[in-house]
Amino acid sequence: GRIDLNVFHGDERQWRAWAGGGGRQMMADAD
Repeated sequence: GRIDLNVFHGDERQWRAWAGGGGRQMMADAD
């Protein structure tokens, strides 16, 4: 299933930290 990016809305710093810490691979797996 897809990750609901709305959970990161308004917190771009958290999003960047997550994306930079392996989140991209998680997203690729989930997408």
